[in-house]
Amino acid sequence: MGPAGSSDSGEPQTAPGATSGTTASDSDGSDDESGRGSDDETDGGDSTGRDVTDNPTFVALGHGGWFATSCDLGRTWQTQAFSDVADDHSPWSGFGGLAFGDGVFVGGFGWGALGHVTVSSNGSMWTDLDSTAFPHDKGMGYDSWTAGVVHDGEGFLLFAQDRWTSSTGDAWTIIDGTLPPGTDQIRQVRAFDDGLIVIAAESQSGGGHPVGNFMITSQDRGVSWSEGTGFVSECADGVQHYGDIERSGDTLLVGANSLCRSNDLGATWSLVDGPGDGSAIGDLVADQQGFLAFVGQQTWRSADGSTWSQETTVAQDVQLGYAAYGAGTYVVVDRQGTRFFYSDDGLAWSPATVESGTNLETWVRDVAFGYAMGTCGA
Repeated sequence: MGPAGSSDSGEPQTAPGATSGTTASDSDGSDDESGRGSDDETDGGDSTGRDVTDNPTFVALGHGGWFATSCDLGRTWQTQAFSDVADDHSPWSGFGGLAFGDGVFVGGFGWGALGHVTVSSNGSMWTDLDSTAFPHDKGMGYDSWTAGVVHDGEGFLLFAQDRWTSSTGDAWTIIDGTLPPGTDQIRQVRAFDDGLIVIAAESQSGGGHPVGNFMITSQDRGVSWSEGTGFVSECADGVQHYGDIERSGDTLLVGANSLCRSNDLGATWSLVDGPGDGSAIGDLVADQQGFLAFVGQQTWRSADGSTWSQETTVAQDVQLGYAAYGAGTYVVVDRQGTRFFYSDDGLAWSPATVESGTNLETWVRDVAFGYAMGTCGA
């Protein structure tokens, strides 16, 4: 086999139905929230001179190298996949999630197996990076699983067997970085444009840290880390599969089966009453009003992350999963990636149209929003 992230020949892989030898698309060629994309709608250009409000794009990622893309603010979605295997311990498991920054989306794959890193400048055509994108002192190649990928406002960071950084998403460099003792597993990682990185970590062995989940933060690209006090381990139980880390102002939430809140950017934590009837949280989204939680079939609203009120029922007979907010639009997908919904106000929801380029039965791992560099769907 060739290095992880490439075919045996060392060339980038192509998803089934792709129209190019180096990128992936769905069969017809058509084609976030904080920490996974920017909700900013300010006018003006970026360093390339492009209008940063061009090409609003939503992307969902799931096991099997599965992607779904919406170029019309959540109304329609096109799906594609790199693999026909959607196991959670496989080279194309989607635990690494999505990140968006500087017009580019990056997806991370692989858990319990050597993984892949994919990049797209428009959210619809994806390249599985080959070994040349990952030079290191022993040669080249991404010979690792993927715990998470984020954009911290300065560039992309990839948490894997090594720590990698990239300004463009398609060329990576190893950087120094050691996680605190006892960090046996990264269960979720998010980053924000001011440089704050937040990790839900787990100690399984009890070596260097008591067994259980704990929260660590960094504001220097992961050079140094601080552990928050008062965190209740059960708040991060399951957060690798559902729930999230989310931020509004100085308030952080971590929730899956229970909910913990910090009002000082992760320095101290407390257990708070979560939304719903105690059911698992599908996802948390931050907007100008505070937080929106997706629980079962319903949405719940909170201004401060500690007091919640039921807002609406999105649809019957659905288990809501990951969601995102951007360009004034909310989107949410069920956990299997078969039903999508959108809303312009978070109150009235409509079903989206899914134009499937794959029959893969996936488990959705993440949804992101960004103003793509390239034209979505092109």
